[in-house]
Amino acid sequence: MIFIGIDIGKDGGIAMINGNANCFIEAIPMPVLKAGSKGKRELDLAKIYKILKDCSRLTRMIIEDATTSPIWSKTVTGELVGCRMVFEAFATALKIPYEIKKARIWQKKIFEGMNKTDTKMMALTYAKRRFPEIELTATERSTKPHSGIVDALCIAEYCRQSFK
Repeated sequence: MIFIGIDIGKDGGIAMINGNANCFIEAIPMPVLKAGSKGKRELDLAKIYKILKDCSRLTRMIIEDATTSPIWSKTVTGELVGCRMVFEAFATALKIPYEIKKARIWQKKIFEGMNKTDTKMMALTYAKRRFPEIELTATERSTKPHSGIVDALCIAEYCRQSFK
């Protein structure tokens, strides 16, 4: 069984863990393409579809819900909702059972027993403890952990615990 965690958004990530061996498979930043000369990015739909198709058998997936903030622009909110809808459409087409969960739901389970601090730091701490063998940076030259990869790993682990 493969458990997939999706941290939506262009700065999000995709993580896959194997529930039978209870081990890591892959964690990557959200696949994006450069669109135009102004540094805009779009989701790489072909790559996302291929990733999901390659592991669609015996798979369960949790997609993080687009939590919005009143200070965000309509563009940001729309992009998050659109990203979630892409994953829902691909999961439906590939017959992958999935659930949509708000961050506070998976965080409550994953951060159980931890000191309540910044959720990004808590996710990083959890990911480092639970998956010490995983490189949490986006590239080999990166020095900072990629929050999309970190959150996706936490969501994948929440998925494994939920569907176990």
